[in-house]
Amino acid sequence: MKTKSIKFTFIIVFYKNKKGLKKTLYSIVNNLNSIDQNLRSKFNILLVDSYSNDGSKELINNFKKDSAIDFKHINVERNGVYKAMDESTKKVNNKNNLIVFINSGDELLNLDPLIRIIINKDSLPNCITFITGINFPPFRKIIFFDNEASKKAAHQSFVYNPKLHKKYGLYHDQTKLMKKERMDLDYIFMKKVLKYERESLRINEILSLAEVTTKNASRNYKLFFKLFMQVKNPNKRFFLVKKCIIYFTESCLRFPLITFLFNIFLVMVSQKRIIFLK
Repeated sequence: MKTKSIKFTFIIVFYKNKKGLKKTLYSIVNNLNSIDQNLRSKFNILLVDSYSNDGSKELINNFKKDSAIDFKHINVERNGVYKAMDESTKKVNNKNNLIVFINSGDELLNLDPLIRIIINKDSLPNCITFITGINFPPFRKIIFFDNEASKKAAHQSFVYNPKLHKKYGLYHDQTKLMKKERMDLDYIFMKKVLKYERESLRINEILSLAEVTTKNASRNYKLFFKLFMQVKNPNKRFFLVKKCIIYFTESCLRFPLITFLFNIFLVMVSQKRIIFLK
């Protein structure tokens, strides 16, 4: 795709999470306001709601008033985050558009890595993946991240053409394609893209941040227990029960302490790196 004709859409999926939405919007708008107006015109924001009644709509309107950025706010039926993500991909132009999901609670840390690519390359592939850092509130200033973008992809830093869903399936359809229930449907899709799209760019710089809390949908111990009861493979059952115990313990503690300490260990053995934000 020719870089001059490409548009970029930040997609924010949310439901009754005004606090997380405010943090996400602020991070994106703040980054966009820091770049040249001509470059800023290449970006827009799509907000995907399910009729939240917690003041999120008023918050969005306030951001619209104070910014020249192109906002679009839609509502979809409440059927889970992956169904909402799928619906949003149908609302963007598949021909000359690259999208990235930075859902409520996530943050756009630094737009510079993407801007440098836009400036220096005449054409772009259908997929560009960056590194996603993670933090653990209330320790928001401590950021853990992988050494390189070739590690497990995360949707917060996965910039891609939505037409790839025609080739590799929608997010929610990954369960049907795998013929078994999974919780990491976004990872399954991204893994396929990175495996088969040979021209994909992998940039070893942090683009976005993901917040790790006991409330993350991917850390729901009840769902892991449900999967544990369905799976027969001993190795997979061991993995699932381990996750179930960890997430149940962290839920009782109301802080992902085990995961936090494990990330510190990974830094100590050079499997991850750490930075401290000002």
